[in-house]
Amino acid sequence: KLHEIRQSITVCGCSDGSVEIACLERNKLIGVYIQSSVGVVHVAIVGSRVLIARLDGSIEFLEVTLSSERPIRVLSITLLNAVRAHQKPISFLLTSSLTAVSASYDHTLKLFDLRSCQLQSMLHAHSGPIASVCIDNADNTLFSACEEGIICCWSMISGELLRTMNVKITGRTYLSCTSEYLLGYTADGGLILWNKNDGTITNRIAQHPAKLENTFAARNLIALNNELAVTACESALTFWDLEHKALIRKIDLGCVIDRLLALGDHAVLCQCSNTIYRINSPIVRIS
Repeated sequence: KLHEIRQSITVCGCSDGSVEIACLERNKLIGVYIQSSVGVVHVAIVGSRVLIARLDGSIEFLEVTLSSERPIRVLSITLLNAVRAHQKPISFLLTSSLTAVSASYDHTLKLFDLRSCQLQSMLHAHSGPIASVCIDNADNTLFSACEEGIICCWSMISGELLRTMNVKITGRTYLSCTSEYLLGYTADGGLILWNKNDGTITNRIAQHPAKLENTFAARNLIALNNELAVTACESALTFWDLEHKALIRKIDLGCVIDRLLALGDHAVLCQCSNTIYRINSPIVRIS
């Protein structure tokens, strides 16, 4: 898992339990953290804080100090706290400016205060493994979807359950947010747009029936901006126009897309095993 701390610094969590920090400008490893042999499954970064989630459901909070002068060096890696967050593997680890969110196959989510590195709230309403999570920073809300087809909306401040929505399709629904919509990429390959404020369905954009995707295929979803979303299913990358509610481009990369990362508002990074592709968004004018 690669994440950016500064423009030229990445952090990689490894299957042998180590965490590596590398400088992209120098193409050089500049720091290694070894605390456990349990594999790292997620990495999240906020400022100088690095969070790592392991296969056993534990989370470690690290403080990474970098040199101010070039070449950039790692001055220290300090373990601030380590917690057994979940009884089963962690499916998602996300952060806002002050809060970290973990979701698990044990049906729960947990909120951690990034200042104290302590548990803030435990969220329990799902009846199945949590398949997707997204944070709406504008409204301080959190959306989570489980494999039973239920989406929950939570307050990031109080941990209160605000409302639930039923996708009415079992399987994984992947979530993302724009300023107006909650987006859901469902197991049947369709894209659902909900009004974030009241949870009503605004629109469904379905692919052609002949091109419906495998329910169990590896999939991803991100919103690049308020008008454009990108989905991935196996090796296929699809761009969706949210304003006109239309599929505008589909690309086959020829390899399974493990992960999507937004690169600004108009490009996406696709991680395929140990290869990363940059794909620019298409310029399409729909009249």
